Amino acid sequence: VLDTGLDITENSIKGALRQKRVKLVKSFIPGDPSISDEYGHGTHVASLLLKVAPHAQVFVLKIAKTEEILSTEIIAEAINHAANELRVDIITMSFGLDKENAVVQAAIRNAFSKNILMFAAASNSGGNLEVKYPARKDEVTCVYATDGSGNPFDKNPNTMTSSSFHFASLGVGVKSSWPRDLQNPPLKAGEPSERRQTGTSFATPIVAGIAACIIEFAIVHNLSEDLLGVLKTRQGMQKTFSKFMVDETPRSGLHYIHPWKMFTNDRDDEVIVHMMADILKC
Repeated sequence: VLDTGLDITENSIKGALRQKRVKLVKSFIPGDPSISDEYGHGTHVASLLLKVAPHAQVFVLKIAKTEEILSTEIIAEAINHAANELRVDIITMSFGLDKENAVVQAAIRNAFSKNILMFAAASNSGGNLEVKYPARKDEVTCVYATDGSGNPFDKNPNTMTSSSFHFASLGVGVKSSWPRDLQNPPLKAGEPSERRQTGTSFATPIVAGIAACIIEFAIVHNLSEDLLGVLKTRQGMQKTFSKFMVDETPRSGLHYIHPWKMFTNDRDDEVIVHMMADILKC
């Protein structure tokens, strides 16, 4: 998770730390080693990922203090650290830049060459601006937002004509953890520190979490190593999404991911694995 840090005092985060599900929280901001989340965004995003993918190991890399990106070099350094040192399977990026950046793009290409899945938020500018960078790049899966019924978020940007898939998931009124110190008005003692947020930023960790669950399902059910390697590629995961989790006809132009579709008609797990294998061989 590349974001604004993490509130490690929040109850659900403390639980994840005790269970060693949060493996690392590290700041990449020069001269500021603090991992604390003074903005709330990173805590909300990381907590969502932990909820959607309950067996995933999560690494939180702090690249900003607020919604303002301080430096593109920080982003590139964090991506390279995730790819080269942590050797993660998935990178989720709930931020966007107006312009492509050569240093960041080199880091993205490096991660892509290692078959690391990357997901990024489309943006929340409606029709006024295009999909932001890095979500608009071929190496990255762009994520749009919907409500709980699959209806598009009204501030999604226009879909990209260069892409065949326009994946979307819940991103409207999403409840997740929020730093207690940032709650206004203050919470009562014992009251859970949560907040509802809306935007493509919050759909992105949900889609990343679904991808993590698919990989876990494949491992548990002994998908071959070769095909597991294909599944972990952008093309392989997008094939799996499109065949198992979205309807053939896009909903208002978006491929709304509803993971329960994969398990409809009481399919046996072995049948699903065989279907996955057939798809990934193509």
